[in-house]
Amino acid sequence: MPKRKRPPAVDRPLKKPYSVNLVTVAAMLLPGSGQMLNGDPVRGITMQFFMMLMAFITYQVTGPEISFVGRIAGGVLVYLVSVLDARGVAVRRMRAWERITNPQPATPVTADSEAAQSESQTEDSEPEGPGPTASESADSEATGAEDENPDPDPSP
Repeated sequence: MPKRKRPPAVDRPLKKPYSVNLVTVAAMLLPGSGQMLNGDPVRGITMQFFMMLMAFITYQVTGPEISFVGRIAGGVLVYLVSVLDARGVAVRRMRAWERITNPQPATPVTADSEAAQSESQTEDSEPEGPGPTASESADSEATGAEDENPDPDPSP
């Protein structure tokens, strides 16, 4: 039996993603639920599976003298990764939604705008080459001399 094809994204109406804070709180309360709210239930179930697996493994490997949180540290690590992952995906989805729903108009680049931009850059830029140091400018102010180079061979 051939696989059923999913309709292209263009044919489906756009749905606003859930709030980033809602996804984060849901992921904190129930691991994997943040991924489910983000539209990736397989990823959420996978996170839950590996969280329980790592908690079981670290619990079996550690000794009874270790605290309970230390004994399930592998599961806690996967839990933290799950929350961070759900939040990161929610942020990216919200930014994409904002970019799609509020497109910024493209400003055309003309020769006049390029010339104005290059002029403003040259006015703001510092002159090239080393300038006088603080001691040189203090010496010239003290002697009253200016930055003039006397011509060694003055000819009329």
